[in-house]
Amino acid sequence: MKTKNPLILSTAVLSMALLAACGGEREGENNAVGDEDVTVPAETNTAMVDDPTATASVNDPLLAEGAPVESTTPVAEGDALGMIIVVNEHEVAAADQAVAKKVSAPVKTYADMMRTEHTANMEQARTVAGTAGVQVGDGPEVGALRTRSEATRTQLNGMEGTAFEQGYVDAMIKDHQMTLQMLDQRLIPGAQNAAIKQYLQTTREAVAKHLEAAQQLRSQIGGAAAPGATTPGQAQPTPASQS
Repeated sequence: MKTKNPLILSTAVLSMALLAACGGEREGENNAVGDEDVTVPAETNTAMVDDPTATASVNDPLLAEGAPVESTTPVAEGDALGMIIVVNEHEVAAADQAVAKKVSAPVKTYADMMRTEHTANMEQARTVAGTAGVQVGDGPEVGALRTRSEATRTQLNGMEGTAFEQGYVDAMIKDHQMTLQMLDQRLIPGAQNAAIKQYLQTTREAVAKHLEAAQQLRSQIGGAAAPGATTPGQAQPTPASQS
């Protein structure tokens, strides 16, 4: 019987030991990874996510421009009345602009209606606030809406002739669409006082009529409508619950 070479045996034993050691290190690494706490970055809450309840951050560029933050959070009654008063002030001031620019008869007729009916609605807002014992709000959203309105009028002021007429009517369409959305999603749902709620619902009916009239006028004066300004036949916001 032949004796095995001791060198071969030693080499084999050493190889097995090395493999076992490597396997142990890999297992240790796997366990270390499994036990290690992994920090997942928190999701950033921005206005660009799909969540319809998300609001823009304080650094959102829309706020820098003075535009209202899109939200579905109900607004307190005082601020709701404040926002509607700002809308009324803007519509009256824009109508005065249109008349001063000596617009054509159809546009002047619309502007006269805006001045008359929004002046009356503004007075009603102050009256209902007094009756309900609610102070008209002037919070950040009211201020942002006022800034946005002033920016719109500044832009219109630089226009003349047909360009102004088309720009004015486009602004009326977009403004009334925004107001309807604001009423449906935030102002009417946040109203607790019966008189304030009734006033907001009545205001909604008037705003919807103004929007329809502006859309018809836009078709009459011609030209390409600005982005966001819908024309007759396109979908409009669904009225808020009358309950």
